[in-house]
Amino acid sequence: MKNKQIFIQDCGTYSNEIIVAVDSTKEDILKFLKKLPRVKKEAIEWLKEEKQAFIIFEKNNALVAHNDGKLLLLLRKVRNDWDYWEMLLHETHHITWYIAENKMFQQEMEAQAYLQEYLFHSIRRKIMGRLASG
Repeated sequence: MKNKQIFIQDCGTYSNEIIVAVDSTKEDILKFLKKLPRVKKEAIEWLKEEKQAFIIFEKNNALVAHNDGKLLLLLRKVRNDWDYWEMLLHETHHITWYIAENKMFQQEMEAQAYLQEYLFHSIRRKIMGRLASG
């Protein structure tokens, strides 16, 4: 079963994009981003310089890092169990909060709920689809 996965997740009606990396190293992520034609140089430079997120991630199962509109979701090797998907749900909450703050809809609970639902389902489907085809 192929677990290492990296992809760009859209945010539906919002212009934010999230780098999602499963069971991947910083080097794996940078290599992936450099191959993409439309990735902003600032995102690559931020990740090159980012150290703290990867240090914290060494001791955790998941982590969301952000910097001036750039978002990174790091996840450990996929397990198809409730603990793993609840962890993803938890991390999508962090992402939703950050985007709501960035896009100034902190007081729009319904918009936040729809965004979190969209992110959770989209990321989970991509991860599971890649596992099935891997």
